[in-house]
Amino acid sequence: MKLINKFKLSVLALAATVLAFSGCENPDEDSSAYSVLTEETLLDFVGQGAEPQTTWVYADGDWVMDAPEVDWIKVTPSSGSGNTEITISVADNLVDGVLNRPRSTEVYFRGRLKDVVGKIAINQGGDRYLGSRELTVTGLIDLEDGEPAKILESTVMAVSSKGFVLSDGTSAIFVEGKADIKAGDHVTINGNKQTYAGFPSFILDECNVLSSSSAEYPEPVNIYCPYIFSYSYSVRSKLLLLDNISRVKNNNIIGYCIIC
Repeated sequence: MKLINKFKLSVLALAATVLAFSGCENPDEDSSAYSVLTEETLLDFVGQGAEPQTTWVYADGDWVMDAPEVDWIKVTPSSGSGNTEITISVADNLVDGVLNRPRSTEVYFRGRLKDVVGKIAINQGGDRYLGSRELTVTGLIDLEDGEPAKILESTVMAVSSKGFVLSDGTSAIFVEGKADIKAGDHVTINGNKQTYAGFPSFILDECNVLSSSSAEYPEPVNIYCPYIFSYSYSVRSKLLLLDNISRVKNNNIIGYCIIC
């Protein structure tokens, strides 16, 4: 009997040891993903009224979102297991009802390994010219080259394949860049001042058409041929009238010649 009891105790002790080891394995089991990737690496949103965007997190286990402390981004769901579709939305980029500067951040999706993460860069549009000077065309002429500016309401006087002529009724400049406009449109524009061929001009970035009408041209300055080069600075940004201009063609090149 003693031998049987000792045998039973040995079996029970062995069973308890096996259960003890089995019980220790469950708490230590980590279901976190070794690999986490994202379908997209960059998402762009407009500054106001942006629609939510969906994308995917690809993982071989559990993952969790890790984002900087910003209150303008929402990710749903913020954690998951395996491949999961997520939705990212952003709040309007407004301050006191006015469009703020563009903003950006990065959202991370992590698993077990710190160095193996999915990352999505989030960009939201805004007013890139917030705080820039608001000028008339005349005021722009003396602005430093390269400086950004907002040009107040002005009139499109003429349109070419490379840009257009803009006037505030006193001065005119050439604006380099294409926009869906026509002569007579009243516009505001944003961009940067430049000097081209010694004359002030503007590089277009944004154009907003306010209204349309017929362009009203100022009285042109009559340039007399013998003195044409002496007018270089006194008539800058003015509408000029040139007499005795002939169309000529030489070696299939068409040009214009002033006859003195």
